[in-house]
Amino acid sequence: MRYALCLFLALLLASCHAPQNEQTLPPPHTDEMVDLRIGGDGTMLFNGNRIHDSALASHVRALHTGEMTRARMIISEEAPTGLVMKATSLLYGQGVRRISSKLLSPSAYRDYDRHHLHVDILSDGRIFYRGHELFPADLATALRHADYSDSVIAVLSVGDTTRVGPVTDVQEILRDREIMRVNYSDI
Repeated sequence: MRYALCLFLALLLASCHAPQNEQTLPPPHTDEMVDLRIGGDGTMLFNGNRIHDSALASHVRALHTGEMTRARMIISEEAPTGLVMKATSLLYGQGVRRISSKLLSPSAYRDYDRHHLHVDILSDGRIFYRGHELFPADLATALRHADYSDSVIAVLSVGDTTRVGPVTDVQEILRDREIMRVNYSDI
């Protein structure tokens, strides 16, 4: 017992006099964009990945949100109201205050991705495309493998503090892919 007490005191004293490591961890990466799709049968795509409604809360809680985080919700008119309310409430509860939504007929929802390419340019110049963060040069490759109609509309959104360079890079990539119709909007 006496040995244990001496050992405890020695460790306590050593820890008090040991140099403190003042390093702090860098803040986690902030997710600037969230893309959520809710179909008429309740199917969901969360940042490009199909998820079950029971996993929605854990996906939203895993987000690193901040003032700049935006959410885009594309919703079928036939989507369950409770699921849409749950998704909106979870996003808001996680600190996402900028939520844009678009309500579509079932047929428009089904064909939406063939006629619309969402390209979000983040504040650091990276691209958020179909749930993935890419560098601008990788967008050209992704578009080469994308299935979209000849009349596709690129929906381009830009982060609040994004520099002009990445925006012109993306515009050039879209022109090279002969995507001439561009809508500058969040949704």
